[in-house]
Amino acid sequence: MVDEVTVARFSLSSLSIRVLVKALLHLWIAGTLAFFAPFLFRWCSLPNSLGDHLPLDIHFTTCTDELHGVCSFPLAVHRYEPESLFSDGINYEIWLTLVLQDVRKLENAGVFQIVVNFFAEDGKKLSEYAKIIYPRKADGFLMKALKLVFFPLYLLGFFGDAAHYDVPITISHVELGEPSAEVRVQFQSKYVLVENGLMLIRANFGLIRHFLASWPLTSSILISTSAFFIYFTTLIAYLGLQKTLSTMR
Repeated sequence: MVDEVTVARFSLSSLSIRVLVKALLHLWIAGTLAFFAPFLFRWCSLPNSLGDHLPLDIHFTTCTDELHGVCSFPLAVHRYEPESLFSDGINYEIWLTLVLQDVRKLENAGVFQIVVNFFAEDGKKLSEYAKIIYPRKADGFLMKALKLVFFPLYLLGFFGDAAHYDVPITISHVELGEPSAEVRVQFQSKYVLVENGLMLIRANFGLIRHFLASWPLTSSILISTSAFFIYFTTLIAYLGLQKTLSTMR
């Protein structure tokens, strides 16, 4: 009788250990899957380049007979490694943010055009975009009133004459096969004085890709949690099916 109790206790203890080992093993597998799932999902869904911003370093050619004169259109050139700025087959939105000085002279000169060209590494032109800019008036009524009221501050330079522009260039820049390695931004007016400028690039995605790119932490937590519960749901369904099949036999 004692031997039977001992054997039963030993069998129960062995069964408990096996169940515990299996439970820990499945828990480890689920944890590993939950840890690596966000990285794998993002690697399969998102391109290498999600977007970037490029500073516009403007240069121009001076006149030979008038050293302080401008004899070429202001131009910004930026070179980069192929496929580092744009991923193949992905749709990108491009726009410029500009701070222009001496707006009154620019306003008198009238409209001007901004031309953006992308070139391959061998110098071949891949794409070109043009945007016409209509200069705004330097000061509105409110700004003029502020300058009049706070005239001493205006003389000290607290109220500048700069104008801020957000210029959409394109919403569908796509590179297929041959990647670009250089971008040139030309302001086709010698009266344009760019104090500060940026080219902003952003990839256009569907809903899922946009969620992954815009909320990386939230999406990673959601993917990890989903992977964890999917694994255990599948495991429970598998064990239930096994038990059903064994009872049918």
